[in-house]
Parts: sequence; structure tokens; C-alpha cells
Amino acid sequence: MDGNYHVSFYDQFGYVVQTLDTDTNVEIVDAYLVCSSNGDSVRFFANTVTLIEGPTFSQAYTPLPGGFFQQGSQYFNRLSAIYDYIKTNIVSVVIRDTTAVMFKDGTRFTSANVTAIVNWGDIEGTLSNQEDLQDALDTKVDENPAISGSTKTKISYDSKGLVTSGTDAEISDIVGLQTALDSKVDENAAITGATKTKITYDSKGLVTAGEDAGISDITGLQDALDDKVPYTGATADVDLGVYKLSADAVEFSLSPVNAPGAGQIAYDGATGSLSYLMNSSNVLCHIGQQLFAYVKNAEAVTITKGQPVYLYQASGNKATVKLAYNTSDAGSAKTLGLAAEDISSNHNGFVICQGVLSGINTGSYNEGDTLYLGATAGTLTAAKPYAPNHLVYIGVVEKANNGAGQIYVKTQNGYEMDELHNVDAKNPNDKDGLFYNTSTSLWEHKQISDVLGYTPGQGTVTSIATSAPLTGGTITTSGTIGIDQADATKGGYVSATDWNKFNDKQDPITLTTTGTSGAATLVGSTLNIPQYSGGSGVSSSILSGNLLGASIAAGATSYACFFIGAPVSVVSEWQRRNLMPIGGTLKNFYVNNGNQPATGSLVYTIRKNGADTAFVLTVAAGSLSGVFSNTTSTLSVVAGDFIGFKITNNASTGSGAIIGVSIVLEI
Repeated sequence: MDGNYHVSFYDQFGYVVQTLDTDTNVEIVDAYLVCSSNGDSVRFFANTVTLIEGPTFSQAYTPLPGGFFQQGSQYFNRLSAIYDYIKTNIVSVVIRDTTAVMFKDGTRFTSANVTAIVNWGDIEGTLSNQEDLQDALDTKVDENPAISGSTKTKISYDSKGLVTSGTDAEISDIVGLQTALDSKVDENAAITGATKTKITYDSKGLVTAGEDAGISDITGLQDALDDKVPYTGATADVDLGVYKLSADAVEFSLSPVNAPGAGQIAYDGATGSLSYLMNSSNVLCHIGQQLFAYVKNAEAVTITKGQPVYLYQASGNKATVKLAYNTSDAGSAKTLGLAAEDISSNHNGFVICQGVLSGINTGSYNEGDTLYLGATAGTLTAAKPYAPNHLVYIGVVEKANNGAGQIYVKTQNGYEMDELHNVDAKNPNDKDGLFYNTSTSLWEHKQISDVLGYTPGQGTVTSIATSAPLTGGTITTSGTIGIDQADATKGGYVSATDWNKFNDKQDPITLTTTGTSGAATLVGSTLNIPQYSGGSGVSSSILSGNLLGASIAAGATSYACFFIGAPVSVVSEWQRRNLMPIGGTLKNFYVNNGNQPATGSLVYTIRKNGADTAFVLTVAAGSLSGVFSNTTSTLSVVAGDFIGFKITNNASTGSGAIIGVSIVLEI
């Protein structure tokens, strides 16, 4: 805008605190003061410029601080000096303040207020002559210097809204507060906080006491517990009714107070087993250690505890028993066991078939005695019965005592000859004998005449034939039978000279290696060869033997060892072995063998400690007489090993003669 103007800054009561004059055109966009072209009114607006055309002052205006008036949402200033200025210049005046000119409600100014260029002119006379200014002042409220600023909850104020006094409010100053407090519950200072399962409280719900609840405090709990099975410390019997007890394992007391009754099971420390009482009896069964039979007494008298009984017949779905005895097959063959209790005539009771029977009289026996079925019905004996009495084993006396004895029962019946499964001896005849029949694999009873094919008896020798080495020919009436002396081509008796030769032969030699020097010695049958030091450190010994031209039968196997004059043996290998006194390595196995039949080979196998080894020498089928060897195989031995060899003839005829054998022991 053109021309001089000034900007005035007002305090909160409308007084000018600073004025700035300028002649520079100003265009402000935050707030505007606009007058109409005819100068009838002036209006403030924010962020816009609006021209108000000709409002009349006959309308109702509310006086505001600073000489402004309000009509609805519009604010006016009708100071005459502003009107004169506007009428003279007929311009729009634009003013600006970055904060705000005035709050919309018109109750106060901010820290900076900007007005248009206003020339109040010379003020003459008293303040009352300034109509607009007086009206603005009249709308203000005088401050109350009697009080100082504070924050209170109870405030007194005058008709203009000015605070006259302030205090803190009490319960009675707040409407309805006391009534609201009266409906609350005072805390119970008599108790402390806790967590309890049994609580006592008053009519307002305030806890007055608390404790832990017992079983009787919970309705129905005791009845529910009474229906459960107590797991420990039960004071009464537990009845599961028709229901079962299912568990991985059931633990029984190892020191029960009471013995088990009928239908009950308990631990018995004396036997280390579970026990139960047989129904309707006094018989205690140790599970896994005894076997009982429930039978009926067919005798006319009572069978007493400990008497032997045998199976008789059956009655009332029960096997019947009678007193057993060993004088007949009928009274002994089906011996069942011993009565475990007294059984009255025609009544049922238990018989022990296996296990310990205690509480009986064994005073006439010794501990460890074997008991058998006696000859008198219902008796036992420690004397072993022999024919014609029947042998039935009953058991062993565990404890000899009058009334508190024990017998371990294990009945074992003897058998008649014709009851054996491989004997056919039924319906024998007088003086029959048992003879084995290979076609039936049975022992059969026959007369000796049937076996021989004739009836033996006394008679006369009509002729005697002889064969080598016996001589004398066939003798029909009388003659002499002789035997030739053995020589290189025939068998016969050995002369004294020959006997002495054989008797002078060296016994089997045992080799030892005691010492490291000196000559080898032969004392008796012990050959000692010292372990000489020096040289290469390796020494060798030769084991050799002469099998005296032995021949191995077709398809047979025989055993031999390295010893001069030791014949082969078909079955007795233990007599054909060398005992090694030192360790070493066997090698270079040689044999001198006769012609081998073309139908099969002859195989030598070195054996150690009664077992075959891989050290084998084979004489091929059809080989001619000569020396054969295996110089590639070896076998380690230690002192104490038994060494020999096995000879197997695979030919269909006897092998060639075996003259000599040898093998090297390298030490």
C-alpha cells in the first residue's frame, strides 16, 4: 500500500508497547485489515482479503478489547480517526503479524498485534470523550492483586469470572464423594496377605481369615477317596469288584506281617518265592517251586500227609488215588506223589508231585537219604528195592526231624523189561534170552536154540582143521597140532632170540635242549641236544621214522609219528604223536613210498594237537616206488605241541608200502 503507515504492538490489555513507522509498501498474507470503499466498516481476516460493503451500525455489536466490536463471526473497529483516514485515502490497508492479530473469540490479544495505519489525532479532553476507547476498557476485567498465582482444587470467583480465592477441596466439597466412599469396603488390617484354600469372609466380601483346607472341608472328597485304591499304608482291605489290576509290575512286601489266606498271594522269605494258600485246605503253594494235583481219596481209610499214592481211576471229574506200594506193577507204575494233607475217604485233597513237602515225620531217616516206594501200601524206604519188587524213586530227605521234616519230591517210576521202547519182551517163555536183531533194531526174546539154529548139547568132535601158522592138517580121530616159527616170509611164534632183539629196541625218545655246549646225550629214552651258540644262530633237527613197510587199506585213514619202528594205527592217534620239547618250524617233509595203485592217491597230512594243518604231501595215483617230498610248506610249533601225521588212502586197493618218513625242525 502507498503512503505512511505504522505498526503497533500491544500487550494483553490492549496497551501499545511499541510502534514502527515505514513508508514502504507492504503486502502481508497472514492477516488482513480491510475497509470498504465507502469507509463504513473495517474487518480482520486470516489468510484472505474480504471487502465488506456497507454494514450498518444499527446491528448488535459486542464490544471487544482494543476498541473492536463483534457481530457474529466478524470483528469491527469504528474509531473515527480510522474512518476519516479511510475516507480520505479510499485505499485498502493490509497489515501483518507472524503470530496472530487477535484470537477469534476476541477475549485477548497475543504478544504482537498489528493494526492498519491509524492516526488517532490529538486526543483532547478526558478519556470519556474517547467513546470507542472507553467502551473497550469497560469490557476489561481488573486484575486481583489480593491473590498470587497457584494451583488449587477449590476456587472462588466473582461475577466477572475473576478468581478471588483458592483452597484444596475436601471430601465434603465434592458432591456424592462421601456416598461413593461409604459403598466401599475398608481393608482388613487384622490379617496379612496370603494364598489359602479355605477362606472366611464377611457380608461385604472382605476376607476375615484364611487357612489350608482339609479333606473334610471339600464336599464329597472323602467319599471320592474312599472309592479309590490306597497306594500305600492301607488300613483296610481293597475290593476292586469285577475289575482287574493292570500294571507293568507288582511289588510285594519282603517282610509281610500276615501269611496269605485262601485266594491270597504273599512273599515267602524262607523260600524266596510268592506263595498262596490252596482253596479249602491248609496247603501253601510256593509258585514256581511246587506242583500239586487235586484228587479224590478212593481208599476206605484216610490218607495221611506224607503217604505215597498212585493214580487209580476217576470220580466226579477228579482223578482218584490209592496208597502206593512196590510189590506189584499195579500199585507202583502210576505213582503220583505224596499226600500234601490228610485226605478223608471219598474226599478231595492235594497231592504234591514235585517240590518240597514240609511238616512231616522224617525222624527215621538221615538228611540226604534217597527215598523209594516201600513194600507196604503208603510207606517209604531208604533201602533201594530190587526185583521182584518195583523200584520207584520218590525224593530226597532235606531235613530229618520228627514232625518238622522236609522231603524234596520228584517221583520217577521204574520200568518193566517189556516197557522199554527198544525191547520186544512181551509174553516171554521160560529160559528165553534177549538177542539183538539188526533188521528190527530191537532186543527180542528168543530161545538159544532159535538163535543157534540147533539145540546145543553134549557131543563128539569129528574133525579139527588147521590153517597157518597152525600145522597138523585135519584131525578126525587123533593127531598133533603145531605152530611154526615166524620168519621173513611167514607168521608164527617168536623165538627167544627174536624176542630179545625186540626187547632191546630203543623206547620212544623224548628230545630236550638243555645247555649250550657239550655233546648230545641219550639217557634212557631222553635225548638231550644242547642249544649250541655261534654260526648263523639257526640249528635244525631231523625227525624220522620207519613204518616197517606198512600198507594202508583201501579207503582207510591211519595215524603215525616220526619214530623208528612205530607201526601205524587206524584209530589210536594219541599213541602216534611226537611231543615237542622246543619250539621251531617244521619243513622239508619226505616219505619213501612203494607203488601207489592207479585208482587213488595217498595223502599225508601233518597234524598238530589232534587237528589237521595245511602241511600236506600227496603221492599221486599210479606213482611208482620212490621218495616224495613237500619242501615248500612250513608249520610253526611250540614246546608242548603234539605232532604226528595222518595217512589217507584214496585208492580202491591197499596202498604201496610205507618205508620211511622224515621232517626237519628248524630252531
